[in-house]
Amino acid sequence: MRTTNRLVLLLSGLVALAGAVLIALPLLPSTIATPVVAVVTDAVRAVTAFFAPWAIDVAGTGRIEGPVVAGAVAALVLALLLIWFLSTRRQGRLRTVLRVREPQGATTADEGVAQAVLAGDLADRADVLSATVRGRDVRHEATLRMHVVPRSGAPLRILLEQAQRACEDWAALAGERRPIVVHLADRRGWDRLRSATRVR
Repeated sequence: MRTTNRLVLLLSGLVALAGAVLIALPLLPSTIATPVVAVVTDAVRAVTAFFAPWAIDVAGTGRIEGPVVAGAVAALVLALLLIWFLSTRRQGRLRTVLRVREPQGATTADEGVAQAVLAGDLADRADVLSATVRGRDVRHEATLRMHVVPRSGAPLRILLEQAQRACEDWAALAGERRPIVVHLADRRGWDRLRSATRVR
């Protein structure tokens, strides 16, 4: 999955780079633009000659040249790949974050229960703007991510201690320790890059 993600990002980056170069060509000095145009022209001619045998005859429509066929196929493959890439971004989200099996049956808990146990008290604090819990499937193991946005000047040490106590309560409820990521983030997006993160 990681390799596929990188490949899709690489292809998207190359397409974006090619578009940026084409847009910037009129702004470049002729000493730079002319060689670039020559290279691009030679490349287009080589690709056209390579795909020329791919031409097909369509009844009632005429002849479709090989480069057009190759371009349509490439565009279709790229579109399908991007659709697949985007559709898999939300995979891994878990609604059922806890499942305890017993001889009498199984007990499950969804995100709402985790939200109440882990983030309920934090969300009620006056110095916390929001506290949310989300479940994720990481390598076939249920994990939880608690995202806390404190107000400016809130005592982060106390918030972390309270979050840790909530993690202990969740471990007691689950009967075992489960991976939980506690993320303290500022209201500003830039400061989130410097936020404190702990894994319990």
